[in-house]
Amino acid sequence: MVKLKDMKSIPIQAYLDHEGISYTREHQQLRSVEHDSLVFSLKKNLFYWNSRQQAGDLGNFIAAWHNLDKNQAWKAWETFSEQYLGEDEHKKAHYQSQMNVAQRQYHFDWGRWPL
Repeated sequence: MVKLKDMKSIPIQAYLDHEGISYTREHQQLRSVEHDSLVFSLKKNLFYWNSRQQAGDLGNFIAAWHNLDKNQAWKAWETFSEQYLGEDEHKKAHYQSQMNVAQRQYHFDWGRWPL
């Protein structure tokens, strides 16, 4: 059994790749190719499906994407989590580096602009 904390730490992008869900990258987020109002924040590891007014973590996304109830979504999330957490470190490092890039803060240099 996988702990909830570990399940929540799994990048949504890993699930998208696992399921073959196409997306494009836009700065610190991903956008679904199939549904343009479906966006994924790499920084927050959350999804926002604006046209359906749905948002949340990977478990919520699994429920929304596959039209599952909470129990079915939990089982699917847990199954994927066990598989993902059992992957080799090299494969997991790819997704962690993607999240780290998104989490870097850009600091605007006001000193470059005359006031």
